[in-house]
Amino acid sequence: MTCRSGARRGSHFGTSASQQSAGTAGAVILHSRDRTMNTQISAEAHASGQPSSYVRHLTADPAGARIVLSPASPLVVGVAPVGQVDILLDQSLFEGATAYMLVDWPHAVRVGESLDMPARWADHRAAPPLAADLVVIVAHLGGVYRGRDATLALQAMLDRLARDAGRCDVVGAIPVASTLATTDPAVLARWEMDVRPMLTAAIGPLFERRGDVLQPISRRSSGPPADGSPLRPIGAGYALDVATAVTWPDALHYRLEWRGARASAAAVGDVGVIVEAGALVCAVETASVQPCIARKRSKLLRERILVPTSDPHVLRLTRAVRLPSLTNAARVVTGTNGASADAWRPT
Repeated sequence: MTCRSGARRGSHFGTSASQQSAGTAGAVILHSRDRTMNTQISAEAHASGQPSSYVRHLTADPAGARIVLSPASPLVVGVAPVGQVDILLDQSLFEGATAYMLVDWPHAVRVGESLDMPARWADHRAAPPLAADLVVIVAHLGGVYRGRDATLALQAMLDRLARDAGRCDVVGAIPVASTLATTDPAVLARWEMDVRPMLTAAIGPLFERRGDVLQPISRRSSGPPADGSPLRPIGAGYALDVATAVTWPDALHYRLEWRGARASAAAVGDVGVIVEAGALVCAVETASVQPCIARKRSKLLRERILVPTSDPHVLRLTRAVRLPSLTNAARVVTGTNGASADAWRPT
């Protein structure tokens, strides 16, 4: 894949195809408006002490290709659905050092870096490493930070922000550290301060930690189950001695979404983890799944606690199941050892 030449390549802020058709005069007017907006936003940034950003849409679609800029930052963020990534790559902004994310919104991200993003995107289109529907590109606009040290630093920063936020799975190995982490830590701290609001403006708070949660009344119910004696902890296997988890005091509630699987669960102290009825469970196990997990899933199928659905890729849990841990529950639901306690998100 190569970038096309032409009027758009000469503009840092870029124009859409419809704007190009207005001719040179239209482009001059657009650039003048950019300068005015930059001046206004820069004044606001200095007055507030906080980095400011604004979004430039490259298509008429509000969810289409768009660029997020900050007049006080050397970074720029581009985001596009996979069908519109070429529109981003047609901007001169993304010619140099870039880090990028393939996003399976809102389930998973894969972070990478490149000095030739058009070529890297061509590779990913030919052999996708993730079932992504969005691509996010973060570029450095110039100066002394233009090489591999810059791309590695941006990649590591994005990977850490995604992992720390804990809102989605981060696929792939932890990136190699950049020498800038030791030689220019203040620069990287500034980049992070700049990029966080830009990412939020681009795709929402996927890279920010979850704040307060408005909890439904049913989740705050304080009465324990009234029937039977106290439940014993589970060391292995599973139990069917609970109807639901919503009535347990001090239960911690979670949600899992993984390649079609969806489940709600509650961790209840020594009682274990209760996966709620109605969960959708991956129908196919990976070849490397632990034998104990495979046996447990097979028994749930034989006992008709897991039943087929109209979707051949998922099974439905017909009643609540009590399991030993969040990790065990994640592997039962997903059918893979690749899932762990981190696959569950607090609700």
